Amino acid sequence: MFLTSGKIMRHNYILVCFSLFITVLLASMMMFHGEALSQKNGVNPCDKATSTSAVHDCVNKKKQASQDHMGETYRALMETQDGDSRQALAESQKNWIMYRDAHCKWEAGLSGTAALDRAYELSCVTQLTDMRDSVLRAALDEEAAADPREFGNQPRWMNVLTQSYPDIFWRFGEWVSADLNCDGRDEQIMTGLSVAHIQEALIVDRSTVSKREQANEVSLVVAISDNPSAGIPTPSVHKIAVDELNEAPAEGMAHLCRPSVSIAVKDAAAKTTEEGGEVCQKTLVIDDKICTPVAIHWDGLSYTVVNKDTDGEAL
Repeated sequence: MFLTSGKIMRHNYILVCFSLFITVLLASMMMFHGEALSQKNGVNPCDKATSTSAVHDCVNKKKQASQDHMGETYRALMETQDGDSRQALAESQKNWIMYRDAHCKWEAGLSGTAALDRAYELSCVTQLTDMRDSVLRAALDEEAAADPREFGNQPRWMNVLTQSYPDIFWRFGEWVSADLNCDGRDEQIMTGLSVAHIQEALIVDRSTVSKREQANEVSLVVAISDNPSAGIPTPSVHKIAVDELNEAPAEGMAHLCRPSVSIAVKDAAAKTTEEGGEVCQKTLVIDDKICTPVAIHWDGLSYTVVNKDTDGEAL
């Protein structure tokens, strides 16, 4: 009986130990996964530090990661520079490092605790490095896009349109960028609505008394604007009549059946010049899914709005 009880006790002991091992293992895996997930979601890994040395360790790791990321951005930006611009960027980076080190040395003294001076300094370096990386990344993105830098909430070409045509209800969130006139630079294309008030005479009774009832005349407005690095953008603005009855307001005039449209730039077959060269041709297609689509194309001198091979009306 004793031996049997001993075997049972040993068996239970092994089961208990194995259960504890599994519990610890699962807890460790969950802790590791939680830390990895919190870092992925942007949670500060130093939040769980329990000692000064742990704070130094996590802050130093964050600083190193920030410096590595900024270094990659800086090297990528340097590859886009040459001559004086390359030298100026290198000098700018050198001066920034001197500023960063001096500023963070000063900030380290604000801790009030000598043991935390280094942690303050490393945290400062990390924050300034992340800011510098953002600046370099913006410059790199600007180099890649080759677009002029904007200094306001809206690009200058939009400001020109809103100031020059204040009565147009522009669709600011629905613009496209394309090289419509094949000059090697993209034009900015945006639509809007023009609502004009008109009057109609109506007979109300048998007498000669009449009243005038207000009605609206809706047109779709298409703006095609350049976006130069300097100077004032020059838009080409066109108005297309909207007739829900599918009847052209005037014979041969370009028109749409409703103001809700989609716009797309399509390549047309290139024409051959007398010299044997090819002329680039692109067409802006405005489609309301009901009427025949309206097309706008560059004829070499200006933009032409056509529907059924006729010109549209310009504002």
